[in-house]
Amino acid sequence: MAAKAALAEAGVALTFVRQVPGTRVGGATWWLSAEQPVIGLTERKRKADIFWFNLLHEIGHVLLHSKRMTFIDLESDKSAANREAEREADKFAEQTLLSNADRAEIAKAATREQLLRFSARLGVSAAIIAGQHGHMTGKWHVGGKLRDTISDDDIEALELISDPARNPLLVGKRHK
Repeated sequence: MAAKAALAEAGVALTFVRQVPGTRVGGATWWLSAEQPVIGLTERKRKADIFWFNLLHEIGHVLLHSKRMTFIDLESDKSAANREAEREADKFAEQTLLSNADRAEIAKAATREQLLRFSARLGVSAAIIAGQHGHMTGKWHVGGKLRDTISDDDIEALELISDPARNPLLVGKRHK
């Protein structure tokens, strides 16, 4: 996975774990040491656009927030400090995916074809464009079928690249 390699090059460990039923966790960020952040993602909601948004959201925590904090995105955590950190990470993810001008233009789309044209013009996955459109407008029906579902095979592949015991390329390698 290109994201795992790019993050590793930047000193960030990326791992994938299955969602524990009933926890409603999509991602978490923690620090093993002052120089070693870890991002963990799950398959929650099984949509590619959500997976990529969650990854960027967690990267936002690494870049924007204290190294002494652990972030677990729980919908039930309503503390003021956590809400602000979550808003900042959401904003980071949104702005990394699309500029404000592009987001405003996408929000005006009324058809699936318009979303596909935005995707082609911007060079951004149709799933991400459709997901952002649905999130901004609440009109999930417009691009809903463009939002790829993460399959069981995809999840198996994510588990394989995250587990040194199952990935022959990682056996015997020490991670920073």
